[in-house]
Amino acid sequence: MTEDIANSPQLNESGEMPQQEPTEMQTDSCGVEVGDLCLVSYQEGDSKGLYQAKVVDISERFGHCKVEWLEEGWGVSQVSLEDIELCHSIPVDEQQMKLLKYRCLVDHVAQETGATMKFNKQQKVVEVACSKDRLAPVTEFLDSLTTYQMEQVPVPSDKVGKLVGTQGSTKRAVEQQTGTVLDIPARKGQQEHVTVTILGPEEFMKVAATAIANVIEGKWSQRTHVVKVEPGQVPFILGKGGVTIKDIVAQSGAKLEVSKGKGNVKITGNEEQVTKAEEMVQAIVTRPRPPPRRREGDAEDPEAAQGEAEGKG
Repeated sequence: MTEDIANSPQLNESGEMPQQEPTEMQTDSCGVEVGDLCLVSYQEGDSKGLYQAKVVDISERFGHCKVEWLEEGWGVSQVSLEDIELCHSIPVDEQQMKLLKYRCLVDHVAQETGATMKFNKQQKVVEVACSKDRLAPVTEFLDSLTTYQMEQVPVPSDKVGKLVGTQGSTKRAVEQQTGTVLDIPARKGQQEHVTVTILGPEEFMKVAATAIANVIEGKWSQRTHVVKVEPGQVPFILGKGGVTIKDIVAQSGAKLEVSKGKGNVKITGNEEQVTKAEEMVQAIVTRPRPPPRRREGDAEDPEAAQGEAEGKG
């Protein structure tokens, strides 16, 4: 930004912007010429400044551009502070770059967070336009890509519409149930199959592939069931490092979401998957467990402890 400020047009002796000849350029969606020179104003606390940019550069960088003419005929525009403050550049590694080539992932996080994202391949960064409170979910999603895998599934071309559903409804439902994102390319020519790419954590690959097969065969349906457990049972359902819940997902084919504070286990899948997962959860929470070990000096039972305290009093 310092370099841009240094290159900004200088004000004249009257403190006004020098006159510039307007040029005929292609009109951008915001109603100004994309080649117009803009003075972007920003303010942070008592600090104010201007820097020079073109509307087309701002529009591409921020994904949106709110522009007001400073004065008709100047060819200089002012961009709102919002468009400057809300832009964040997040570096990404090779694994993340490989996955972000799939537009569906960028669209997915945009839908989930309300952020506007643009993948800059040359600079190896993701440019995000969002409020500060929405930045954390975006960062968490990008970090989670390190655990993502890719699996390709051939789908008969005449079944692709069935997998997508009305306005993408089936695709979204499968993604929500399986915890994955699906890349479904358009059919090219007379090809018999379309290659659908599944993107998501490794433990959900099989679940998503099964869901796709069920959709194609007309066997797919979903329902959600919530199992209430004691909050103290949640660690046993999760297992060390999440190994137990991953095993439930792998064996049942259902998607599980656990609320640690409330003890709610949300199970999503078809009838068979939900039933299987619920049985496995119930088996875990009803499993007999030895009482916690007593530490040296602990009383045998609460009543004994109370008696000891009264005796000392």
